[in-house]
Amino acid sequence: MTFAARFPIGLLCYTHYRFFTRRSLADWLRRSGIEHFEIVPQRTELPDRFTDLAGAFEMDAKSLSTKGFYVVVHRE
Repeated sequence: MTFAARFPIGLLCYTHYRFFTRRSLADWLRRSGIEHFEIVPQRTELPDRFTDLAGAFEMDAKSLSTKGFYVVVHRE
């Protein structure tokens, strides 16, 4: 028997088929011929324990606090 995990909400929700970084999303938009766009991060608060570890590890808090992106496409 095969077990497939299904997550109803959040980042691992079964409706999420692809994962993007800000850079890979911008590259994909440009390759699609879209040149005038704005990528707006959807942020969330990081737990204190993450910021407490910032001194011990190299950490990109901005990326860690981004849970998604809004893409605004502008007309030329």
